[in-house]
This record gives sequence, C-alpha cells and structure tokens, in this order.
Amino acid sequence: IDGKRLVVFVSSLTACLPSNPFASIYGATKAFNRSLSKSLSEEYSGSYIRFLSANLGYVATNMSKLKQGLMVKSPEEAAMDCLKMHDQVD
Repeated sequence: IDGKRLVVFVSSLTACLPSNPFASIYGATKAFNRSLSKSLSEEYSGSYIRFLSANLGYVATNMSKLKQGLMVKSPEEAAMDCLKMHDQVD
C-alpha cells in the first residue's frame, strides 16, 4: 500500500459535553465514535492507517436545520477543514 490512509469518524462537540435534553442517544453515539477512534489509533499506531474523530461544531444539515453562516459551516467546509488538518488536501 502506498501512502497513509485516514479513517474519519463523524463525531460532534456533543461527544465532549453533556447533551441537550432529549439528545442523550445522539450524544452517546458521538462519544462512542470519539472513543473508538482513539482506541483504534492506539491499536494501529505505527501502521499506515490513521483514525480521526471529527468533533464538529455547528454544521448546516437537514438534521440540524441550521442555515450556513458565520458560526455554522456547510458540510463541505467541515469536511475540508478536517482533511486540511490531517494533510490530506492542499
């Protein structure tokens, strides 16, 4: 295999903070993604595979019903930010 590979788990800032009322399952799954990414990073350290937990803030999606703006990124912007942080794109 040539080069490194990056596995991205979509998480949320909710993984690091208490969830809003009635969002406990959402927060728990995002915390799971974060924990799994960290564990796999340790298990595969020294290999060509890297793991990233993208702990995103506000993103304008159909689920969030937020509109893109100063504090709300588009899904494309959020994805590019993650990839840039890990030297996957220029």
